[in-house]
Amino acid sequence: MKLKLTVRLFLTFLLAVMLSHCATESQMKAAFEPTFEQFDLPYQTFVINNEMGATLELANGTIITIPANSFTDVDGNVISGDVTLNYREMHDLEDIIISGIPMHFAENNESGHLKTAGMIELKGKAANGEDIKIADGKNIAFEMPSKVDEKGVDFYRLDDNTGEWIKEGKQTETPDENYARLKDSLEKYSQVKQPFKPKKYNSSTPVVQFKSLNRMGNLQSINKAVWQYAGTAEAENPFNNEDFVNDNYKIVRNELIDKELNILEVEMVFKEKKRSENSGSDTMRVGKPKTLITWFAPVFSNSEFEKAMNDYADKEAVFLEAQKRAMEYQKLVDQTARVVRSFTINNFSVYNCDIFMKYASEEVPLEIVSNDEKYTGQAKMFAIYGSGKTKSILPFDFVGSKPNNFRIIENQNVVLLAVLPGDEAVKIDNEAIAKMLTSEGKVVINIANAKLIGNPEDLSNLTASL
Repeated sequence: MKLKLTVRLFLTFLLAVMLSHCATESQMKAAFEPTFEQFDLPYQTFVINNEMGATLELANGTIITIPANSFTDVDGNVISGDVTLNYREMHDLEDIIISGIPMHFAENNESGHLKTAGMIELKGKAANGEDIKIADGKNIAFEMPSKVDEKGVDFYRLDDNTGEWIKEGKQTETPDENYARLKDSLEKYSQVKQPFKPKKYNSSTPVVQFKSLNRMGNLQSINKAVWQYAGTAEAENPFNNEDFVNDNYKIVRNELIDKELNILEVEMVFKEKKRSENSGSDTMRVGKPKTLITWFAPVFSNSEFEKAMNDYADKEAVFLEAQKRAMEYQKLVDQTARVVRSFTINNFSVYNCDIFMKYASEEVPLEIVSNDEKYTGQAKMFAIYGSGKTKSILPFDFVGSKPNNFRIIENQNVVLLAVLPGDEAVKIDNEAIAKMLTSEGKVVINIANAKLIGNPEDLSNLTASL
């Protein structure tokens, strides 16, 4: 009798363990909650026939491959007919803020947070609304575009019971072919140089006649003996340089960059002057450049100047069109994934392609006030680190009835975002945080100017300057 009871208890324990690793949609709700009361990050819904499987091609380029008979009920029986899948991806700071996904991670006694290179959440229901799970031995494959192409990306799964991340191993990444094509086009248009506008010669314009055609190397064929400065920046005007005027230079490179307008790019090195025998000091003038890259154009007669202006007008039109196209391609490049990340899952959950951010940091006490009154309520806090395209985010909870801290990372800008009950939010930038640091070593932030965040657009406007 005792043996039967022991076996029964063991089987009950084993079943509980198995179910804890085969999350259903109901179990996933406990791991995290959306930040805002009035809206959440939306899901895409797909209805597929379980017996046939499906390949889902999403508008953003993600491809999800689902084998036949991938889903069972909670008892392990294969579902007949349709199942409904709810799916969403999280890539940006706003996605993480809205969804309420945790990002803290610790490993080998090192604590930090995860910087996402693309995150997915998948859950499902049977046609009758009952919970389902992914069948044993089945894997759902993903090919997900990602704008982050940094090194050190691992693959993590969110534990639906504890809300902690578990490292699942590696994902693979391949360059996105479309991104490479767009980059090539951007580079092509970006390399179109603005033409130099011809200058009509007058007697007050300084000119130079190079003493030896050997200085001009392969440009001896240009039948122009007198040259003037072709640029506009006074810092690059060689006639403002005493060493050039005194013929104390050597041309080390020359290139005809515009054959129609005969624009010549010249790199010259100014000769070191001999040390004075009397003072023993170097007579090279302090602040004078030792090298200079500048441009020359030939002196034009009236008829030559008119022709040069016509050539310039054609080239300027080409340049302006190239600038327009380069701006268009830059927008496309910014919106396009750099790589495609491939991975498989065998459980409904949240999965994350992430970089473990480990920095030297310190915990700083945090207090919230509204005007001069201490805030004793709760808030959902987000510490946003870094700048530009290298930002990462660490959500944490603020509870006014107990001590609170947040992490300052060495040599990293930090912005705090506080979301209060009722969906009001306030942003405190790095400079303001520094001013709010008291002599006691704690940060006191004021939420008196919190604004209502009624939709994702309001949040984007609040975070636009990050």
